[in-house]
Amino acid sequence: ENSPAPRTPRPALERVQIEFQFMYDPEFLAHELPLLWDPRRWGRIRSPATIEKKLQEHVAVVVFTTDVVATAVAAYSDIFVVDVLATDPVLMDRMTRVFPTSTLASLGDKLAVYIKVFPRSVYNRRREREAVEMARVEGEREQARRDLEMVRELQAGDTLPSENLNLGHEDNSSNNISGIRIKIRDKAGRDTLLLVTAATKVQSVVENYCKLAQLQPGTKVRLEFDDEALDPSDTIGNTEIEDDDMLTAFCI
Repeated sequence: ENSPAPRTPRPALERVQIEFQFMYDPEFLAHELPLLWDPRRWGRIRSPATIEKKLQEHVAVVVFTTDVVATAVAAYSDIFVVDVLATDPVLMDRMTRVFPTSTLASLGDKLAVYIKVFPRSVYNRRREREAVEMARVEGEREQARRDLEMVRELQAGDTLPSENLNLGHEDNSSNNISGIRIKIRDKAGRDTLLLVTAATKVQSVVENYCKLAQLQPGTKVRLEFDDEALDPSDTIGNTEIEDDDMLTAFCI
């Protein structure tokens, strides 16, 4: 008689500890927490300092690796001072988004998992701030790139021939002409970099600025320095403009 095949023992269920941290911002404290306030959760706590201390507490929940994340979040929400489920939470494991339907096993072979819990509104505001910061950094990079392109164009153009530039390199030749670096700012706060000499006429500066700022043909521009309009027929040397000075451009 054939003996029955031995049964493969079922693997023992593994427990995993999830440590939750609640993330909030000043807007949440001022406008959203009062709407979520539950006296049964907070008891006699009323002082702002104690409220923030309670919000900052890390809470650990133990579940099985076969459980979904939502099970752990529900257990966390039951014992935390805020009804986390009511905030439509967004969950993050380091820089990775964690979805409630994921199993704990999908987070890796870990005995402990650390998850940040963002109310949806807090998460959205954070993303907006990050987008603004990224746009600022990208704007600075773009301005630096434009400045570099302007320098190269000016070195090859009429405002300051490249062979006459003296940008920090020692050159005692009497034929060398020192470059004066100026910035021209428009009403929108955009800066345009120009390299000129004392012999450069203001009108030439205007023409090069219009070109580099990509203004419409025929646009009339008035340059001001220290709130005084510059005479287009003057040369830079006849003004008080020095290296790294800022001029203001007005379209007229």
